[in-house]
Amino acid sequence: MDEQTLGSLTVHRGRVDGQLYVRAEDVTALLRGIADSWTTHAEAGDAVWAPQGRADIPLDPDALHTLAEVLTVHADQFDVQCIALADREPDA
Repeated sequence: MDEQTLGSLTVHRGRVDGQLYVRAEDVTALLRGIADSWTTHAEAGDAVWAPQGRADIPLDPDALHTLAEVLTVHADQFDVQCIALADREPDA
């Protein structure tokens, strides 16, 4: 399998099928990193989003906190599902 690092993710290409794969722990780390960033911006009071070439749009800190919590829950659930899958015997 060959691999390439893109940002915080290492992307692997399967030798047989050519599909692209990302490690589950990298995906959950990315989700948690985004959630942490949102929380940091909400707490600092500098939560804005700027579409390319347009003016900043202020984001509601409470909504941003809620979105960060939801994203963290999804990362946790993904971890649990991957652990359960890893503990199963592979199909014959």
